[in-house]
Amino acid sequence: MGAFIGLLGTALIVISFIYLLIISIKNLHNRNKINGANKKRLLSATGILVLGIIFFSIGMATTPTGSADNDAGSNSESSNHSIDAESNDSSSNDISSDSSVSLSSSDSSSDSSSADSSASKQVANVQKPQNGIDLSETKTTKPVATHKKQTQDKKVCPIAGLGDSKKTFGRDYGKGKGDSEMMRYKNDYILPMFSGNAAFNILLQFESTDRPTRSKNEAIQAYQEMIPLDSTKIKESSDSENNRDIIEYHSDKLAKAVDKELFSGSKQGTFIAILHENDQGKYFSVVLGTGNNP
Repeated sequence: MGAFIGLLGTALIVISFIYLLIISIKNLHNRNKINGANKKRLLSATGILVLGIIFFSIGMATTPTGSADNDAGSNSESSNHSIDAESNDSSSNDISSDSSVSLSSSDSSSDSSSADSSASKQVANVQKPQNGIDLSETKTTKPVATHKKQTQDKKVCPIAGLGDSKKTFGRDYGKGKGDSEMMRYKNDYILPMFSGNAAFNILLQFESTDRPTRSKNEAIQAYQEMIPLDSTKIKESSDSENNRDIIEYHSDKLAKAVDKELFSGSKQGTFIAILHENDQGKYFSVVLGTGNNP
């Protein structure tokens, strides 16, 4: 409607100018003598001009605002629908990914019901909630160590990590929460499990930090100082079904710090890093554990 009024105003302005031009030409032929008839024509032309300007102004004032508001509303609604759809897809993918991780851990627990499983390391079960912010921790069965407990507080890693004591964790990360078997440090970012006064399993939850996801190199860098300096990389594999990468290491220093039962029957000093990946190719957590059983 605004566009129509604007066009009408433009037409009236053009007509009034043509009318005034014709009157001016006639006045020149009559030696610039303006009679009563010409005065009426001038007033008519002036009225048409004013009316055209009013219509044009109304059209310009209404047309851009209405169009811009409609476009903005349409774009905003389309953008919101798109964002909601992506969010729903992301949540569905995350839930699917973590469900597979949980099922894998459950199957492993069922198959390890024999006497030997009591001495086997259980990798911390990682579940990510639908909101994609915090990882819920699931406490697993603690292996039974028959050897004497580690009594020294000598550090195994550059900063408290695999093989280090609870006292060392407290010195490096501050006061933690938990019990004798599992502790939580730095707002649930670091969750170590202990046996014989030595950490044999550590869960790093990136989603409990201000950087909830990392690249693969950043995920490896996050735990690099939490493993012994003499650690040697043995092999690396990818578990695409459960969206995780598994890196196996060996450390003579760790072999001396942790009871042999905690290596799950593998060579003493063997440990693995499990990097959990989401559907967008980003890593949201890492599990460090003795032995080579993921």
